[in-house]
Amino acid sequence: DVSIDRSMGGIVISVEGFTESLQAFFPYLIPKLTSIDLSQAGFEQIRDRLQRDYENNVSSAPIKQVFDKFKATIFENYVNFNQKRASIGKITLGDFQNFQQNLFKKTYIQG
Repeated sequence: DVSIDRSMGGIVISVEGFTESLQAFFPYLIPKLTSIDLSQAGFEQIRDRLQRDYENNVSSAPIKQVFDKFKATIFENYVNFNQKRASIGKITLGDFQNFQQNLFKKTYIQG
């Protein structure tokens, strides 16, 4: 099983189990992650969906709001839902492409 998740420091790619072909998997995967071809319309669709998600989280159940405040208290660089909601509309396709190109300039592999 392979999973890709976000974390406070970036993304986490987890692979459960071991197989000889695993060594060939990452050289194949990494260029794919840094070369996603996304149109302006596709980017805007994803950005709009994220903005709706952030707006829904701001008005979500009180327990979610408490956890958001808790995370902001314990994590130094935590960005809360209000900050995400305010910022997401300012992100451009060019910003995404720049992020994508620099995604793996710093990596950490734990094996």
